[in-house]
Amino acid sequence: MPGGYAGKFAEIDLSKGTVKEVTFPDDVLKNYVGGRALGAYITWQRLKDKPWESVDPLGPDNILVFLTGPVNGLYPGSRTCVTGKSPNSNGILGSSAGSWFDAAMKLAGWDGFIITGKASSPVYLWVMDDKIEIRDASKYWGKHITEARNGILKEIRTELSKKRPSRWPKVPPIALIGPAGENKVRNSAVIFDQEKAAGRGGYGAVMGSKNLKAIVVYGTKPMPEPANKDAWSTLLTALKQRNIQRYGAYRRWGTGRGLWQFGWWTASLPIRNWQDEWHENIIAGPHEYEHGLWVREFWARCWMCVQHCYKTAVVRQEGRPERLVSEMPDYENQATHGSILDEWDPDQICMNTTLANELGFDTIGIGNTLAFAFELYEKGIINKNDTGGLELRWGDSNAWRQMLEKIARREGIGDILALGAYRAALEIAKRKGLDPQKVLYYAIECKGIEWGAHGIRSGLDYTRWTISYAASVQGGDHTSIASPKLEDYELTPLVNDTAMFCNFTAPPIDQAAMWLTAVTGWSYSVDTLKTVAMRSLMIQRAALLLGGPDVSWVKDGKALDENPGRMANEPLPSGPVKGKSVDPAVFQKELSDYYANHGYDENGIPKSDVLQSLGLADVDQALNRIRKK
Repeated sequence: MPGGYAGKFAEIDLSKGTVKEVTFPDDVLKNYVGGRALGAYITWQRLKDKPWESVDPLGPDNILVFLTGPVNGLYPGSRTCVTGKSPNSNGILGSSAGSWFDAAMKLAGWDGFIITGKASSPVYLWVMDDKIEIRDASKYWGKHITEARNGILKEIRTELSKKRPSRWPKVPPIALIGPAGENKVRNSAVIFDQEKAAGRGGYGAVMGSKNLKAIVVYGTKPMPEPANKDAWSTLLTALKQRNIQRYGAYRRWGTGRGLWQFGWWTASLPIRNWQDEWHENIIAGPHEYEHGLWVREFWARCWMCVQHCYKTAVVRQEGRPERLVSEMPDYENQATHGSILDEWDPDQICMNTTLANELGFDTIGIGNTLAFAFELYEKGIINKNDTGGLELRWGDSNAWRQMLEKIARREGIGDILALGAYRAALEIAKRKGLDPQKVLYYAIECKGIEWGAHGIRSGLDYTRWTISYAASVQGGDHTSIASPKLEDYELTPLVNDTAMFCNFTAPPIDQAAMWLTAVTGWSYSVDTLKTVAMRSLMIQRAALLLGGPDVSWVKDGKALDENPGRMANEPLPSGPVKGKSVDPAVFQKELSDYYANHGYDENGIPKSDVLQSLGLADVDQALNRIRKK
């Protein structure tokens, strides 16, 4: 057994109520490592013969996978990967979150959970070492995140305290969903602990479709050891000397300084559904959050982490005596529940993000979807009759929060917006008798995944390529952007998501290879990791293009790698790069280079010889169904 792995995975069939232990051959683990790449492999292998196009992501045939990587528990700051067939893109996304959940999995003796089928009524999983129980969760169904979390953990703690009170932690790690996930809202998240989310991809809806409310994990076993302890110890010492706390601003504010940084410095901040991307509102600076919301170190930091980017916020609510204590909104939340609404008040933004989190949303996805609805209202495409009497005006956080509730409960127009921006645009166009392209113009998404809060028009952000989202196998996911050459930017985040390093504490790619070599005992190099990355990308690309059953991203044998129309047709209206937009000629050049450098043909389909060389003959065969004859 290679070092760093617990050595087994649990397959939990909710339909049958059974749990069994499964393992993977060493060559599979070596070629896919863990996290995102291994998750893509497992999902593809389980669903490819159904065939892939026929599998409903919200049906019982889909699987839900929770995975660690070999460095989890042995490196400061690591994450848990959640994956399966995405109800947003119909492809495979590797969605990850930080917490102690990954370490608890390892300490319980598990490298991952593979969840299949559908329970007949709401359940949660209680994992303690080798024992996994499927328990009734009916009384927690419909509850917000905090209430459900507190209720389930109280039940667990009461039981543990009867055994050996001094031994057990007060708060075992938990992953759960809110009402949005229960009601299969496509932009719903898996929430870890109380505020950390594996949001992109809509896997909260997959949990809901399986009647799975939560997973609680606690382990008493030793952490799996590295294969080469001396090499691991040397790397850890060097890491301390390098001072992993190098990101001083992140340690102080988390990513919360971004509302100023990405708005004023790089002109890449979503404002009024991306109608603008630059501002000079001083209230958006991190000092307003630090002093106005009483920021403190957050107790629930991730395993071994030294950055502590999670913070605590306190809001004094008007007309109410109680104070709202919540997670300090990070940059993505400040943008997708603040500036995108043209809301700049830190208190209001914090209340918006807290409610979205409590309902169990992917805050990025639902923020973009709501902003899309607000602009449709502004343009007269929808009206008060459609919204149930609500006026969707820019800057109105009360209307924003009421719409969040409607979507989570799938009430009125919320039932349409629960589909996500792409599908909602098609449905609204159908009901209004409009050209779908007219409505899709305002949906800022790629492959059904709404954009992270980093624009491409200014060329000043790290999303500096015009194909950043359009060609990405994870669509609008800002943590997995595409670049003309794999090495430019795409490789490092993919390796991090596979080994399960956190991007804020991860080592450079060459040192990542050294860490994996020391921990697993296998020999890894940058070239080896590039090959691992390419295998994952090819599987994800194939799954995305095959799509189905309701959406495919291929037309007449050509991949639909496209940006929202606004990016080319509407130059930035203000700021230091006023007038900039996406040049179609530049876009086509970057896309052609991307295809050539990644081993795709001129239609964006992975080439047969490239797939064969990577050992992906089954992927090659499946793609014959969409290749242009």
